[in-house]
Amino acid sequence: MNSAASARGPRFRIALPSSGSVGLPEAQIAALSWILARKQGGTVVVLATLPDGSTSNEESLQAALADLRWLGIDWDEGPDVGGPFAPYRQDRRGELYREQLQRILREGKAYRCYCTAEELRAERDQQVRQGLPPRYSGKCRDLPPDEEERRRLEGKPHRLRIRVPEGARESQLDDFVIAEDGEEPNALFRMAVDDGLLEIDVVIQPEDRRVESLRCAVLGSLLGLPVPKYLHVPALELAAKSARAQHPVIGSVSGLRKLGLLPEAVLAYLAQLTGIQLEPVRGAEPIIPSQWPAPEAEAGRAQRFRVEDLYRLNRIAMEKMPAEAFRCAAEDYLMQSGVSVPATALPRWLDLMKERLTLLSELLPEAAVLVEGPDLTNRGLFELLRREAGQKVLWSFLRRIQSLEILTADAFREVMREVSQETGLLGNALWDPIRVALVGRAKEPKIAEIAGILGKEECERRIQRALEVSR
Repeated sequence: MNSAASARGPRFRIALPSSGSVGLPEAQIAALSWILARKQGGTVVVLATLPDGSTSNEESLQAALADLRWLGIDWDEGPDVGGPFAPYRQDRRGELYREQLQRILREGKAYRCYCTAEELRAERDQQVRQGLPPRYSGKCRDLPPDEEERRRLEGKPHRLRIRVPEGARESQLDDFVIAEDGEEPNALFRMAVDDGLLEIDVVIQPEDRRVESLRCAVLGSLLGLPVPKYLHVPALELAAKSARAQHPVIGSVSGLRKLGLLPEAVLAYLAQLTGIQLEPVRGAEPIIPSQWPAPEAEAGRAQRFRVEDLYRLNRIAMEKMPAEAFRCAAEDYLMQSGVSVPATALPRWLDLMKERLTLLSELLPEAAVLVEGPDLTNRGLFELLRREAGQKVLWSFLRRIQSLEILTADAFREVMREVSQETGLLGNALWDPIRVALVGRAKEPKIAEIAGILGKEECERRIQRALEVSR
């Protein structure tokens, strides 16, 4: 890290995808950049990698920013908040890229390559047969000036390649492409230029993009721009070993949000996969190992993203969440899902649900039962209600609650005690018919609390309906 960064705090870059949907690997890099920047008193810079001329750029940008905000990530400079190096959108920085490209071409640090796709393929095939790593031979690197001028004037298709310095050529790099036909800068070139012009100090990349990092560093040096320090973490690998893990939305932030994950759990899990200790609690202080990221030998191992582990962490996050914070998160999720629960019942119902949820999406079927009543068409439940014991319990219960002014959880338990005395029934024979009639299932340990939330009139209506359908 350079001395300027030490004086002002390091600048970390988060690159937003052009698709608008932030995938989990991208979310992890964003989370790590944010955690380290905030821990070191640095600056978070968001750069939108949007393509030129796309009509969906604005929609994609807002979707990606919303994903970051949901995770709890904030930033100091970016496409929406501006900053000293605006604009922070690649679709509005085209002139900067073209200027840098033409400059590096004039200085002889890049050259035009006229090799056809067929020629390049034949070259690679021959190298593979010889047991050599595929790399560009540099065939057009030193074309005679008159020959290069002739091909250019004839309009021969070409691409621009960087003239990689000899020391770098001896490592993993060949003369890589920086612009395709038409001399439009490619994504690699744009990112190297942006990191330099935005004065980025630290860039976190997955391990499988180490060569890309090296190319950007070479490019930045040739352009005479500041070159950031690159930190590499193991690549994130989704593990689909269960039906839940194969859910099609698992791979994106918006998908996890729809499933009902809490952002605190997602952020903590993505950090924990790289060795950073972070509790699934908003505002938790991360603990970063002294040797982070892991040495290269360890970094080569992929991170196994196991959705079951994330679900377990989400359950812990719910347990640690203050009741009021949980209510806000749950109400927002229900609203986004288009589900409405009566305001009078909502706080008590959510407090009850908090104890049993793994995902907020599990609220949806429970809300349907709370608002609309249970589905009694299941044959097993229907037969349970039709039994003589079931009918006795339902009629006895109905008579007793009709005489009540209000039905609280305690009053419900007293009614059930009286029903037991009248019918002589205990255990499941006593409780199952009431549970089925009220919530549509025989297993419900909190039936008294639910009855108190439903209230006398609604419980009475549901018991009457159960009696009607079981005649």
